[in-house]
Amino acid sequence: MEPFRTMESRGPIPAFHMYSALALEDKNSDIVDLMRTTSFLDSTDPRDKIYALLGLAKEIPGFSPDYAKPTQQTYQELISTLITRDQSLACLRGNRTMKVDFSPSWAAPQCKTMDLAASWRNSEKFYRASASQGSDAQFDEGLKLLCCSGIMIGSLETVVGPLEPVPSMHSGRTSEKLTAYNNLWEYARTAGQAHRDILWRTLVMDLDIFDFENPIFPAPLEFEKQYSVLVEGNQLPGDFKPQLPEEMRPLKFFERYCRCFDECTAFRCFFVTESMHMGLGPYFTKAGDVVAVLTGGDFCFVLRPKGDYFEVVGEAYVHGVMRGELMKRDENGNLINEREFILC
Repeated sequence: MEPFRTMESRGPIPAFHMYSALALEDKNSDIVDLMRTTSFLDSTDPRDKIYALLGLAKEIPGFSPDYAKPTQQTYQELISTLITRDQSLACLRGNRTMKVDFSPSWAAPQCKTMDLAASWRNSEKFYRASASQGSDAQFDEGLKLLCCSGIMIGSLETVVGPLEPVPSMHSGRTSEKLTAYNNLWEYARTAGQAHRDILWRTLVMDLDIFDFENPIFPAPLEFEKQYSVLVEGNQLPGDFKPQLPEEMRPLKFFERYCRCFDECTAFRCFFVTESMHMGLGPYFTKAGDVVAVLTGGDFCFVLRPKGDYFEVVGEAYVHGVMRGELMKRDENGNLINEREFILC
């Protein structure tokens, strides 16, 4: 029935996004969350994508509307102010699903996100990739470069995706989108037993978010059995006998895992580094990108080498490093394998 028939064929209507924005309306809302939620909407003046939300967000000392400043400077000053205020890189998070002609990449707006599923919602509290360490970010005088420390995880050797949910395939190229899933299942079937546990956990970010309000970390072991039926084609357990037609029983069995998989991988790319770290990255991830933990970031980041600098592609989940495992220090208190990242 309408409006769901239209939404399935053409994607979410603007009113759906507007309702989500209103649901966030309180004085404790972070402006970046509001900007992500309203990214689907347009404004006559692009600066109003920020200024129109200031009254709904918690106060940002030192930042106020100024229409004498160009759009690029407005975004640069907002992001640099937030990073300095919060000592956090949380405002750099996001999954840009459309190309944005904007420089520097770390200040680029979250333009026209295709679907709310493109945002990893309600999962932030489980991850502290930089072990809750405050950001040491510094900016050059012209706010063109952002310099921070971090740990390099590795270069991306295998990238599969982006994985676009079947119900949202309203933009065409359906066969191409299905190919991405087929490539993922093919990789999963040939990954080998040594990496099997890491793989099935990576595809759900090691979370059970079937109950969205009460996610469970780490993912329960019954997910492994559901994965084996969904991906590997194994038989259903003998004690699973729901009152359903036989062809519907597998769907019921792996429903919980599949729901979580859809939520975590929507508009994302699955990747594997040369050191066999597995993860999920943003829509435009490609082989040759690198993934790193940046100080002050709860998530990892996919970065694109550009000479001596790096462009920000977007946030990433990397299994086995999301709880600060890489933030180890030597006897002098220095981070082991720490290096400098200059983001342009």
